[in-house]
Amino acid sequence: MKNQPNKIYLNVGDFAEEDDSFEDLFQVTWCTDKIFEDDLEYIREPEWLQNLDRDVLQDQKLTLLELTNSLKGTQHSDLLELANLIENIQDYIEHGFEETPENKNN
Repeated sequence: MKNQPNKIYLNVGDFAEEDDSFEDLFQVTWCTDKIFEDDLEYIREPEWLQNLDRDVLQDQKLTLLELTNSLKGTQHSDLLELANLIENIQDYIEHGFEETPENKNN
């Protein structure tokens, strides 16, 4: 299917209470924009990420975090650039790919 959004919001309305069950809500809709404060954000997970072992991924994330913090302690520009790249990759894994005009056709 073409033009699938990478992120949507379930619009639950502004009347949902903290202890409400989602199953009890009615007339829930969705939108690519957040409408109400209590809207639930859903980010489409890339297919390759669905098949990863979550425990292994968490271990790798901690290792990358340690590496990134270590690299940021240096003054070498290439290592600082690598630390920023690692942070960008971590952000992508956690939040998905945000489509922008610059990367839309990539």
